[in-house]
Parts: sequence; C-alpha cells; structure tokens
Amino acid sequence: YEQGSAPTAVYLLAKGHCRVERTTKGGEGPTVVSELRPGEHFGDGALLEGRSRRSVSVRCADPAGCSVGVLSKGAFEATLSAEPALHDTFEVLLARRGRARLRRRIREVAEREDCQRRTLAAGEVLYQQGDPADAYYLVDSGSIETSFRASDGRKLPAHTLRTGEVFGGSGPL
Repeated sequence: YEQGSAPTAVYLLAKGHCRVERTTKGGEGPTVVSELRPGEHFGDGALLEGRSRRSVSVRCADPAGCSVGVLSKGAFEATLSAEPALHDTFEVLLARRGRARLRRRIREVAEREDCQRRTLAAGEVLYQQGDPADAYYLVDSGSIETSFRASDGRKLPAHTLRTGEVFGGSGPL
C-alpha cells in the first residue's frame, strides 16, 4: 500500500521481504524505515489508531516477489471485538513498534553534527530525579545505570542501559 492511502486491511507477509518507506511532508524520500520478513504483519497500526490515512508505504523488495495474507478491516475489527486478549496483544505490539521507530529516529538525529555530546566519568550523574525531562539520550558506549530515590531516601536501581539504547524524555524507550 502507499503512504496516504486509506487503511482497508491488515497483512501477513507469507513469502518474500518488504520495505517500509516514508516520504516527508516536504517530499524528501522515500526513506526505508523498516524491513519486513515472512511471518511479520503490517497495516494494523492505522486501524488500531483510527487513522484515515496510511503513514508509510510498504513495497515488495524481493526479486522473486512477495505473497501476503489479507484480512479486511471489517474482519480484523470483528476478530478484535470477539477476542479482547488479542486486541490487547496488538496494542502492546503497536506500542513496541512505536518505541522502536522513535529509537531509530533518535539514533539518526544523534549522528548529526549539531547533536550535543557528553562524556561521563564513572559515577557521574547525568540528571537527577525531579529534573525536567527535556532531552533524549543515546548510550554511545559503556552503560548507564538509572535509579530513583525511595520515599525513605534510599537510592534504588531501576535499569541498566547499554550501548545503543535510548532513554530520557519520558523514561527508557
């Protein structure tokens, strides 16, 4: 399907591989934002979010062609209504994909020259609990330990982030 088209179905890639592409509002692109392999599904995001237009294009990129299963919008919605647990599963998958797209975009931005770089010494604090959440960070090398202060003042570990992981803004992504 093409970016900007109306969402009419959910697809399951049975054979081949596809590229997920996006063209910017300024007409730049298309840029490949993801690749799909057999067994992966796509097209559900626009339906779950109630969008009237697709936000990306999906193109077959396999020289041998692609084969997809097609589940109409009506059949997809009826299935989700009949099986609430399946609906919840799709919502979780959609959220993960959204976070993955955001991480990729932040990594792209971090490659730019105007991105500020910081080097921290062992034990140095990047920001503290209660500071404004006004930036995203990419762990370029090493690891970052996140922690929080309990109501009794104890410092409690929350998560260890490793090279390539993104955090900040509203928490680990």
